Amino acid sequence: MKPTLYFVTCLIAILGLTSHTEAIEVQGVEGENVKIDCRYPKGFENYEKYLTDVRYKRNNALIRSKKPNTLVTEGRYTMYDNTATRVFTITIKEAQMSDAKTYWCAVERTLRDDYTEVKLTVRPGVKSYAGEEGGSVKIECRYPEGFENYEKYLTDVRYKQNNALIRANKHNTLVTDGRYSLYDNTLEKVFTVTIKELLMSDAGTYWCAVERTLNDDYTEVRLTVHPGVTSRAEVIEVHGDEGGSVKIDCRYSQGFENYEKYLTDIRYKRKNALIRANKPNTLVMEGRYSLYDNTSATVFTVAIKELQMSDNKTYWCAVERTLGDDYTEVRLIVHPVLGVPRIQKVIRVHGEEGKSVKIDCRYQEGFEHYKKYLTSAGRVINDTVIKTEYSNTLVTSGRYSLYDNTSARVYTVTIRELRMNDAGTYKCAVDRQQTDDFIRVTLTFHPGVTSYAEGIEAHGEEGGSVKIDCRYPQGFGNYQKYLTDNKWKLHNALIRSTKPNTLVTDGRYSLYDNTSARVFTVTIKDLQMSDAGTYWCAVERTLNDDYTEIRLTVQAGVKSSEKDIRVSGTEGGSVMIDCRYKNGYENSEKYLIDATRKLNNVLIRAKKPNTLVTEGRYSLYDNTSARVFTVSIKELQKSDAKAYWCAVERTLSEDYAEVRLTVHSGLNDGLA
Repeated sequence: MKPTLYFVTCLIAILGLTSHTEAIEVQGVEGENVKIDCRYPKGFENYEKYLTDVRYKRNNALIRSKKPNTLVTEGRYTMYDNTATRVFTITIKEAQMSDAKTYWCAVERTLRDDYTEVKLTVRPGVKSYAGEEGGSVKIECRYPEGFENYEKYLTDVRYKQNNALIRANKHNTLVTDGRYSLYDNTLEKVFTVTIKELLMSDAGTYWCAVERTLNDDYTEVRLTVHPGVTSRAEVIEVHGDEGGSVKIDCRYSQGFENYEKYLTDIRYKRKNALIRANKPNTLVMEGRYSLYDNTSATVFTVAIKELQMSDNKTYWCAVERTLGDDYTEVRLIVHPVLGVPRIQKVIRVHGEEGKSVKIDCRYQEGFEHYKKYLTSAGRVINDTVIKTEYSNTLVTSGRYSLYDNTSARVYTVTIRELRMNDAGTYKCAVDRQQTDDFIRVTLTFHPGVTSYAEGIEAHGEEGGSVKIDCRYPQGFGNYQKYLTDNKWKLHNALIRSTKPNTLVTDGRYSLYDNTSARVFTVTIKDLQMSDAGTYWCAVERTLNDDYTEIRLTVQAGVKSSEKDIRVSGTEGGSVMIDCRYKNGYENSEKYLIDATRKLNNVLIRAKKPNTLVTEGRYSLYDNTSARVFTVSIKELQKSDAKAYWCAVERTLSEDYAEVRLTVHSGLNDGLA
């Protein structure tokens, strides 16, 4: 072999190839492990291998290994050099979005290392969220810097902008659409979607999306919905008379208004339903059974007429759901009646304030065409609440109605929109020629809406603010809320709101009604001593509003951190006066007043915190972090020696601190 050819051959053997492939493209998923396989030529099995993100920089190796066929670990990186296949494998654990960049697989050699380019892309991982049926869930969607002002949306059909469940082009503002709300926090670069009143059908795949000019940016989200509470009550017990009828009220959770309801006497057997209904707010009848689903009250009522002794058993109110139906146990007790229906001497009924109650009054055979009435117990007949003139005809008087069913020998009195003062004792009566026939009726109440809380104690400090949380029952989310200091006076409301989930402000008062939590919050700012007293949180209703009493106490605030400030200066020189103020007044206007001439002589004022303001010989600087504003007076004169006031401007009354300035003669002070 010629010398020149031999030299070239050796040089090629030493240098080798600097790249075995143009580039390796690897894709990973955020949060998952990613593997990079780096091949190398025969003869380099015992050479050192490494991975770097800075080419030609051995010292920047992310991981390196001199040990063939041995697993080496360095932080999130692992490396294994399989000399049999001439492949060394790098694993990056729990890949992050920041890992997406260019790397180089390298074999360390004497003259020049052998590099293979690796392009790693990382796509966002699938985030999983879980919620409970009937509850709510929050989905957080991150996006890259630079997309703060782009439109954001949530969809369940990828690449279909028009299928957005909710979208928002308003940043840092809550946008609501039905059960969905979206808030785009541009500071954190996260937009949050909230889905409330979750349904089992909400489970599935969604995409957080940022609308862009060409292709929108999608992040996959998987939502799991767990079945909700399987029973609304432990056991419902109802009673009825043989041959009569009974009503069973079955409550269910909010969010199930459009689900099918049914009554069964065999649990977990939908096909054995005695009656079922998938039509909300519609009466459905099946033989002796009827069902009415009142979605506004979230109660469905089953009525069973012509009761038989065989009806005396256990039933279940049920709401049909995708996975497991929601059951509430009902125990029906049927009392035997011999001959004619039993006449009860005492009737006990229960009602709920704001709702209706029915009182069934039975009477003996032969009195079908007599007049019937309801009266307050112990009062004369002239105190009759309602009276009927005709049989089998509905009579109405104000909140009362009466219907006399002569075939069943039962007349029914209905009292609507119950009030707390309706509780008490009544008499069902049959008007007879000599002595009227009475049945005693006792009406009691379940906790109603007119006294949702015993009382709220609120405390604040003069000049500060106070928040009052007013809770209200389910079903009143869309009713008007207000605060008043004069009960029963709707027009005396200090602030009112008809806009749920919206902040309403009126002067010193603000109100926010959070319907999901069933709490409306009233904030009173710039508290005054005269604000102390009794208020009422109120929910406006048709007849009587719902009131909760509030007792507000206001502690006397400190008018000034320093009651009396004494400063002194030298004639011709300057002086600085430090005026402290309380937390919460950082953005209020500050000024200095000549106390001898009162408010007509403001010497200097400033509305700009942390900014030096100058006016003639006076300057003012408000340091909000220290809550101190400093007034400087230069070129002092003997006439400057007098009283001043440091002042903080407030809504009603100013906050003052007296300043006494003494000015010494420059010559005398120097001789002394």
